[in-house]
Amino acid sequence: MGEEFTVNLREAGVRRLRDLTPDQFYSSEYFKQHSVRTCIRDEIGFFVRARADMGVVVSIKSV
Repeated sequence: MGEEFTVNLREAGVRRLRDLTPDQFYSSEYFKQHSVRTCIRDEIGFFVRARADMGVVVSIKSV
């Protein structure tokens, strides 16, 4: 893929990685290499606003 993507979430909540990534993310070379090394197939993130300029994400990964 070669390019980063960021997520700008204004609200706390639960999000699936699949719903946040660019359209071609799962067919990208980055994901193919990452999934082979880690066996991660999908991820759910719990996003919490710790303060106005800081967020916390707890991830649960599917292998």
